[in-house]
Amino acid sequence: MIAKQRAIACLLILTACILTGCKSGDDQANVEVGSYQIGTESVAAMEQEKGSQLATEEAVYTYTELEDAGSSAKAYAESMTSEENGFKVVDEKYAEAQIPDFSAPEGTVYLSKDTESDETKILVLKVEWSEGQCVVTTDMADKPVETELEGLTHTEAADFINRLSPKTLELDGQSMEEYNVYVADGLTLVNDNPCLRLEVQKNDNPEGTNEYQGTYFLSRDGLQLYKLDPENDTVYELTLD
Repeated sequence: MIAKQRAIACLLILTACILTGCKSGDDQANVEVGSYQIGTESVAAMEQEKGSQLATEEAVYTYTELEDAGSSAKAYAESMTSEENGFKVVDEKYAEAQIPDFSAPEGTVYLSKDTESDETKILVLKVEWSEGQCVVTTDMADKPVETELEGLTHTEAADFINRLSPKTLELDGQSMEEYNVYVADGLTLVNDNPCLRLEVQKNDNPEGTNEYQGTYFLSRDGLQLYKLDPENDTVYELTLD
């Protein structure tokens, strides 16, 4: 009698699985995710590569069996920092930072963006990559309080650059009068040194339009000047006059 009852129970369970589409643990780990939900907001998810596996926990998305995890992390970071998505690269304290070297065997990049629902909060994506794997952790954090550091103002920084010779900035010409200097808002950490970001453009072409010449980072005390190498996404220090 007991054996008969067990057989009926097993039959019922099997029937239920067939009707409801029971999934194995592996199937549950390989669900597709088109977006990440952070509080009441959603952001685009990392695109899952063909043949890769995706395991999800609360606020953590692990992509495995990736052909080139660094390239996957880079592609996602570039997508999220586009004008459409509006994120920016930050450090662990959510201050604006440089893009990391995605060709390294492992690393981490933080991305942040203001929330639409609460001006005191930011959305944070932490993307870690290692051999064959990317882990995306989502979070909502308090917006960092911007503190005004003593040092050069935007006008003083532009004047500082205009007093240099083009040769110091690795530019052509005899005078900076041939160039326009623009200072961006906010600070960028370069070697843990808060710097103002400046762009130099030239407009002596027939159309009178600005032509990008280079991006520079000037420390707030005016003692260090760095130049961006766009091909390698790195900066190097220049020797001041």
